[in-house]
Amino acid sequence: MSCNKYLSLVTVGIMSLVSCNNSPNSQSGNVTDHTIKKGITLDSTKWKCKVISTDVICYPNNWKELNQDKFFFFSYLNNNDSETFFVVNRLNEKEIKMDVNGYLKEVYRQLTADTIELCEGYTLKELTFQNNRKAYYGEFFSKKHGRSFFTRSFFLTYNSFIYDITLKVNERDRVNYSDIFQNILYNIKSSNKHLFDEKDLLRNVRDIDLSN
Repeated sequence: MSCNKYLSLVTVGIMSLVSCNNSPNSQSGNVTDHTIKKGITLDSTKWKCKVISTDVICYPNNWKELNQDKFFFFSYLNNNDSETFFVVNRLNEKEIKMDVNGYLKEVYRQLTADTIELCEGYTLKELTFQNNRKAYYGEFFSKKHGRSFFTRSFFLTYNSFIYDITLKVNERDRVNYSDIFQNILYNIKSSNKHLFDEKDLLRNVRDIDLSN
């Protein structure tokens, strides 16, 4: 599959980047005391886990997974709203011929031409851990047809794959989904290892401007 076709498949996962400007409240700096939260033991009556290739993705069991082949994993939430969703994309760096930084810039470039969903502000943080491993966390505020949305996204590279982990909800529900997103994030496994570990100490955080 061509690079352009790969990238065209991932745009929905970070749709809230359209026409964005950095939030004026964004900050950068050294982090002196922070640890990654270990994934909790999920209640099997409320959560289910799906094995895809060498990965495991856990999500609330009342969400509606979609049987599709465009994304690594895609699910609507439990609200009968097709505008809100959870998506995981996993792309091979060699096949798309770019790293996570190039991926973010290319998707942003594609989305800035779209005027259907407008972003009212965003922050994108580069997280550098003690072992020099990097990940990226974004929060995006967007509006479409008069409706306000909030999107959380986590981007990282693991075993030569770029992971795009994104949850889009109604803006009024952002707080309600905060713990859910954390539980999903910290329970994702690849090759029987968590993508994040409680031993991963965060050393530095800095703002990223995708428009540059």
